[in-house]
Amino acid sequence: MTDTHPSQEPCDKPGLAATFGSPAGRTYAPRGHAPSVHRPVISMSRAALVALCLGASTMVQAADPLPYEVHERTLENGMRVVAVQTPSPGVVAYRTWMSVGSRDETSKGQTGFAHFFEHLMFHGTETRPRGTREQALVQIGAEDNAWTWFDETVYNTLLPSAELDPFLAIEADRFKALALTADGVQREAGAVYGEFRKGQSDPGERLTDTLYATAFTTHTYTHSTIGYEADVAAMPSGFDAAQQFFAAHYRPENAVLLLVGDVEADAAFTLAQTHFGDWEGAEAEEGPPIEQEPPQEETRRVHVPWSGPTTPRLAMAWKVPAHEPASADLALLELIASHLGATSGPLHARLVREEGLALRVRVHRDDFVDTGLFRIEVTVHEATDLDAVEAIVLEELEALSALPAATLEEVRKHVVYSQRLTLEHPAKLANALGWQMRRGDDAQSLSTWMHTLQTTDASRAAAVVEAIFSPETLTVVTLATEEAK
Repeated sequence: MTDTHPSQEPCDKPGLAATFGSPAGRTYAPRGHAPSVHRPVISMSRAALVALCLGASTMVQAADPLPYEVHERTLENGMRVVAVQTPSPGVVAYRTWMSVGSRDETSKGQTGFAHFFEHLMFHGTETRPRGTREQALVQIGAEDNAWTWFDETVYNTLLPSAELDPFLAIEADRFKALALTADGVQREAGAVYGEFRKGQSDPGERLTDTLYATAFTTHTYTHSTIGYEADVAAMPSGFDAAQQFFAAHYRPENAVLLLVGDVEADAAFTLAQTHFGDWEGAEAEEGPPIEQEPPQEETRRVHVPWSGPTTPRLAMAWKVPAHEPASADLALLELIASHLGATSGPLHARLVREEGLALRVRVHRDDFVDTGLFRIEVTVHEATDLDAVEAIVLEELEALSALPAATLEEVRKHVVYSQRLTLEHPAKLANALGWQMRRGDDAQSLSTWMHTLQTTDASRAAAVVEAIFSPETLTVVTLATEEAK
């Protein structure tokens, strides 16, 4: 089972940041880019940013850039099924994409429960006790995993297409008849606490956690997917809370089942109906709503003193709108992020090659369900250079107002090429489909996003830069060994 967290990103996650979008990352709950780890709409502080979301997103419809037909059907219980047949002889990628992540942890004392429940979903059922499910999957040649992040929890498997029927029988069983016990919850909670402690020893994770905790004061994106320590420490006694969480969130209407590869759509829909059609959600009380984030009106700064030796780090972030696959301006912002973060880009050129101040530069645009961050993170040689590095970053962002459209056209070529490579593997395509569908709420959302990236007007880059990179929405976090700062 894979987990997630802010400074990393799910191992089997939806693809490259510059292509289809991605989380940031951890292994228990993502924030940014990462292997298994790991944000209602937040009001923005500038009218220009509102206009960015609403005004410049209209596009002329063009030919579908996705080379495969995407078929969708909704079962009577509300579960949505998506099937895509690709030239992948004998192989099919499966995803159950649950619309629940740490964003949905609104009940007091229950941060980290989305990730915790991902673990509990491997505890077996009455007919398939823990361990027998895994043995059955080995026998049919299936490789399965899972990851959790801010906006979702995803269960994923790659298997022989000939074994799809028995596999779906096994998989549906745990969604319909998961057998939780107080002892099982207590044991699994210990493993999760171990992940928490491991994450706390990673300065990169601490930096990213602090960044989100500072940038978001009200919205649930403020806490990492693994949760607050007090809540994680209390999980051993959380049997009743776990049952309530399952009843509230693990419901067919919150699930999208994706099948990509050597499978015909009609056959996929028949199998989904056979095995998941009788899944019924349990009665549950609705939890507190997700609170809107108030506008950020001034720069926020935090320094994190680190007790042991480590390389100094700088994180700078600006609020960006929730991801919309049809937003031309967000597509431009994605190209700008790719340009800034490339090893041939201006930040790497100035900070690493020319000035020799930094070891690494990472740039990422959050493509979240709600408002996220445009993040620039720099690993610095010396703590005394943190201020100089921040100044150079701001200089290069200001220079973007004069960025030639031809430069972004070259970036676009790279992004489109990366997209096409991603489409060649059924597992990556399933990730990309699920990721965009969670945000666009439509089976054609991936196609829409690809089209938007390919056709957005590069000449609008200066307007997008002016709308996003405002001092009022900037959050800065630094981290260095205590005596070094």
